[in-house]
Amino acid sequence: MRLVVTLRDWSEKLRFSALGADVFLVHPTGLSGLTPSTFSFEEIQGFIRRCRTEGGFLYVGLNQMIHGKDLPLLETFLQAMVPQPPDAIVAFDLAVLERARAYGLSDRVIYRPVTLNTNSRDIAFFRSAGLKGITLSSTLNPEEWADLARVAAGLEISVFAHGHLDLFYSRRRLLTNHLMRLGIEKREGIQNSEWRLEEETRPGQRLPIWEDDAGTHVFSARKRESFAALRSHSSLLSDAFLDRLFLSDAEYEAALAAYADPRLEAAFWRDFGSGYLPKGAPVPANAGGIRP
Repeated sequence: MRLVVTLRDWSEKLRFSALGADVFLVHPTGLSGLTPSTFSFEEIQGFIRRCRTEGGFLYVGLNQMIHGKDLPLLETFLQAMVPQPPDAIVAFDLAVLERARAYGLSDRVIYRPVTLNTNSRDIAFFRSAGLKGITLSSTLNPEEWADLARVAAGLEISVFAHGHLDLFYSRRRLLTNHLMRLGIEKREGIQNSEWRLEEETRPGQRLPIWEDDAGTHVFSARKRESFAALRSHSSLLSDAFLDRLFLSDAEYEAALAAYADPRLEAAFWRDFGSGYLPKGAPVPANAGGIRP
């Protein structure tokens, strides 16, 4: 099983490699959100070449819904990737798969919606479509991971392993509308990590909010950790995604190190939740890692 990390800039790659990362996820400008940085198509092509010489896998994440206005840019991106494609194109919207077929890139696509991909029929459909893989719904537990992985037959199975769970999405700009209602002028950088929602019925639970040009997302108050689940099921999985949204750089690096070395897990047991996953016990100091 590979550990997938998001890069803020290329200078992080060497450090993340040393901490245990296998795959480096970058996001193209105009086709991605919910990420600390985006890159031009030319920069991404350079990253692919550098991974070929320096080692490691390079995934490109397209985590926005694709609307009609986005199709020309999507076509330009796919065409730019044909001469030297990334190891995977991680897509939120099936429009990416449909257009990737035209460029011979469908076998590079990992379909990664948030709460879809929940049953064996999904597995069968995407296996027949010739995808590289799918990311299972964040609502499934490890036993369900195992059931679906056993019938995948060549289709790579990945999971969302670490970070705040994406609970809600609206295409509306909810933060902007709220500020307008209060008569507050919109702040620049409204998509920054400072915004939180606290419901009257759940006092003390502060849910992170992210607004950008694609709309508004609301995330879980507690971050997911999946150390125990990955230790018991890593041999069935191809990739585990570690998300860094709302995490400091230092915290993200510490999390990566802990997934690679279970002796470092203890720091995450107090402040993290399991997020639909069973909560295991901290491992003894001499326990093995999550690698199969």
